Amino acid sequence: MLDTVPLSAYAVCYLPLAVTVIGLAVFFFLTDRDATRLYLRRLTPMTGDERPSEKFTAEIPAGTVVTVLPEDEDATPSATGAR
Repeated sequence: MLDTVPLSAYAVCYLPLAVTVIGLAVFFFLTDRDATRLYLRRLTPMTGDERPSEKFTAEIPAGTVVTVLPEDEDATPSATGAR
């Protein structure tokens, strides 16, 4: 029975399947790198001596660049987005 099936029939069936599986594996690999990046809020909390005295810029996992401003003694923490 398998003798009568041409090789092109297997290519028509299994080639798109292989492309789909390999494409999904590559897609999952690429998107997993973004999902496992370290978020700014997961960084170890800093004490008063370790907090930066100057503003610094960082990129969050969504790709947005934010500038973190140093805290004043009586002000609330803030971050401003920059593009």
